[in-house]
Amino acid sequence: MVAQAKSGKTRNFFKGIKAELKKISWPTKKELLNHTAVVLIACAIMSAIFFIFDKGFEEMIKFIIK
Repeated sequence: MVAQAKSGKTRNFFKGIKAELKKISWPTKKELLNHTAVVLIACAIMSAIFFIFDKGFEEMIKFIIK
């Protein structure tokens, strides 16, 4: 009896997940590519900024140590 109750709850749980996934507004391929490009460009810009700061601090420390 307990196993049937758990089985029913599990089945309802996954039915609920399936119903919620149908409500999602999935992006189109074009939107997905645009958003991916924005993220990659933002990552590249931030990487460049961190690189510049890192090199600047490295040079300052080398200057102070000498």
